[in-house]
Amino acid sequence: MISAGIASVGLVGPGLDNWDAAKGLIRSGEAYDPGQTVSLGASALLPPNERRRTTALIQMVLQCCDDTLRLSGPDHSLDLPGVFACSCGDLDVVDRILVALTQPDKPVSPTLFHNSVHNAPAGYLSIATSNRAPSTSISAHDGSFVAGLLEAVSQVRESNNRVLLVAYDGATPTNLQPFRPRTTSFAVGLLLTPEQASGIARLDVDLAEEGPIDRMAQAGFETLRAGNPAARSLPLLERIATGTDAEVHIPYLDGRRARIRVIAGESR
Repeated sequence: MISAGIASVGLVGPGLDNWDAAKGLIRSGEAYDPGQTVSLGASALLPPNERRRTTALIQMVLQCCDDTLRLSGPDHSLDLPGVFACSCGDLDVVDRILVALTQPDKPVSPTLFHNSVHNAPAGYLSIATSNRAPSTSISAHDGSFVAGLLEAVSQVRESNNRVLLVAYDGATPTNLQPFRPRTTSFAVGLLLTPEQASGIARLDVDLAEEGPIDRMAQAGFETLRAGNPAARSLPLLERIATGTDAEVHIPYLDGRRARIRVIAGESR
């Protein structure tokens, strides 16, 4: 079992512009509609030339990171390692490249090619925050959130330093829906710390064999959880939002699941 504290949370999803909005809705128990649009704005931290090159997925990641780091204090741009977890990368970019390759001249845009690499969002965040610390980009299909969490908590334990975890996935374009049917976009950020007794919560994480997993009682949130790999984090986020000590089980790979013990902190 490995442990870390959580200093702050960020979130972007359908009808959810930030963590405060999501936390309030989770606490209220009101009905949630996962069919709402995801409201995105280009990060003001990026220079104009870089801003024009971003995709909707990258904008969502930057918005989520901004939400996470805004709540953590003013020095977040200094030496902050990151773990970025995404099941498939930017499928909008993949779709546009594949369509271009079917045309006679194969007019693949250099910008599209640039944004097709899996660590593009991490690179844009590094530019936006002048962050020179290393980042790790991970893909583990539907288990990507858990894979990212395990990696990030392991880095916290090894380095005794803060680590930013961002898990994200975008909706699948029409051409690729038969192969990867996702209709929603979602991103979550966790700023993990070695200060286990401080912050909004503490996590103890390990892997367990096949067994029951946690779902969301509210139907709209359960639809979101089931429809986007990054949103598998929602049962964990629910415990953080409500300040509940609990053990959460999130599906991973090969029938295994992450077993996460959540201990509420003093501030949340």
